[in-house]
Amino acid sequence: MSKIYVQSAPAVLESTASLALSASISGSAVCNGYAKLVGVFWSNASAAVGAASGLNILQSANLGQNWDLTSASYAVTASAASAISVDIVGNAVKVQFWNGVTAASLFRTVWYLRPI
Repeated sequence: MSKIYVQSAPAVLESTASLALSASISGSAVCNGYAKLVGVFWSNASAAVGAASGLNILQSANLGQNWDLTSASYAVTASAASAISVDIVGNAVKVQFWNGVTAASLFRTVWYLRPI
């Protein structure tokens, strides 16, 4: 009989928080052995794409000391869910959401690292 080892996926960000006007939330992780970042996102408030608004996926080549690569940026449409998958090329990844000019009283997101 052979053994099967299951690799649990580390969470980068999990939240069901409310976000005030111009608030942000983020989570980051070192990506040892993982090649994809996958996540689901939902908010009752819209946010435009930008450095200080919307959903941004950042990557680092020096374990998160600097976030030099913005590998994806997304506008957020109120009450519309998004499922996102991003290839990881750095050794650390960060998920960041900036609320912009509208408060989000309902906000849900979960992000995990996945092997190839």
